[in-house]
Amino acid sequence: MSNSKALEQTWDASYPSDDSERLWPEEVVPVVDFARRFFLANAAILDLPCGDGKNVQALAELGPVIAADSSERALDICEARRRAQNLANVVTMKADAFHTPFSDGVFENVFCCDLLGHLPDADKAMREIRRITSTSGTAVVTVFTERDSVLQDKRMRKNEDGSYWFRDKWFFRFYTETAARELATRSGFKVVEIEELSWWEPPHPGYREYKHQHSSWALALRRTA
Repeated sequence: MSNSKALEQTWDASYPSDDSERLWPEEVVPVVDFARRFFLANAAILDLPCGDGKNVQALAELGPVIAADSSERALDICEARRRAQNLANVVTMKADAFHTPFSDGVFENVFCCDLLGHLPDADKAMREIRRITSTSGTAVVTVFTERDSVLQDKRMRKNEDGSYWFRDKWFFRFYTETAARELATRSGFKVVEIEELSWWEPPHPGYREYKHQHSSWALALRRTA
C-alpha cells in the first residue's frame, strides 16, 4: 500500500461514523477571511479537502461551493451539515487531491486548508491544484509553520528529511516562509501574498486531546502561465 493511500485511510478512520461527535471544532478557521480578500465573488469555489464541512457555510457566502474530500466519513458529515444549514449552493463529492476529476483551469477559486503539510508529496498535490485553477483565478493554500504547537508534543517522531510522524499515524511537514514560497513557485504559481495565521482549537478526540494552537502560512497564489 502506498504512503498516500495509507494516510488517506488513517484520516478517514479518524472521523466519527456520524455527526454526534466531530473531529474538528465548529469555529471557522481564519484562512477563510484571508481568502475573502482574493477570491472572485460569486464564482465557484472548490473546497479541497472540505473535511467535515466546518468552513463550507462561510465559503458559501462568497459563491457556490464544491465541497470535495477523499474521506467518505468526512463527506457524510459534511453533507449532513449542508442539509441542516440548507445550503442550496453547495454540493459534496468525493475527490482525490492528487487526481481530481475536474477539467484544466475550471476554478476561479480554490481553497486548500490543512492538507499540504500532511502530505509526503505536497508538490504533486500542488501541481494538481495549479492544473485546475484558472489562469485568472486564485488558489489559497496553507502549510504548517515551525511554530505550530504540535511540535512540542512528545509523540512526534522526526524523520531524516526533517518531516515528522505524529503518534506513528499522521504525517507532518513544517515550513519556513522561504520553503512555503518555494513549494508554490516550483509548482508553477506566483505568490500574491503570504501571511502567518495562528488560532486556538479545543481538544480533538483521538488525535490531539488537549487545547492547542495552530500556526500556518496562508498563501494566495496565481498561476505563472
